[in-house]
Amino acid sequence: MKLRTSASSRPCLQAWILALALTPLVGHIARAVPYASCITNTAGTVSYILNEDADNVKVLFDGLTVTNNLGAQVKGLHSFSLGAHADYAIYVSRNTPAGWTKTSADTNPLLLFNVGRGITVNASPKDAHTFGRIYIVNSAANGGTVSNPGAGISRTLGGKGLYVLNAD
Repeated sequence: MKLRTSASSRPCLQAWILALALTPLVGHIARAVPYASCITNTAGTVSYILNEDADNVKVLFDGLTVTNNLGAQVKGLHSFSLGAHADYAIYVSRNTPAGWTKTSADTNPLLLFNVGRGITVNASPKDAHTFGRIYIVNSAANGGTVSNPGAGISRTLGGKGLYVLNAD
């Protein structure tokens, strides 16, 4: 019996072999970094939420020509005055250690879900007010009380639905 291989399957097979051969050579390309999210401007006061601690936060005004160095800031809600400036950009930086670093706390009751089915983060910069928000789906029809005995915390969930959290 003679085995025949069609010409159209060879390029696909060669691509898979090449991809498998190159896989060990690919390093970690994407990393989580601190960022400003949920940005709002209320009567000239710009508020934002940092998703994690930052080594330095800078606000650049007027086409990046004027700099306001806010320094190191912890995760959470922060604000600055827009003053007479027409536009701004918020730059957040941090020197991160190699590998993964946990930025959440086991003692945060907002992170407790009984039947979590999915999680995503709004990464679209089109709406600065919702950028960085976290969306979690809980599928238990009866919410009830959820607890983490090791951390000594609990909370009551309203049941199944979409839960929205800020980045911090």
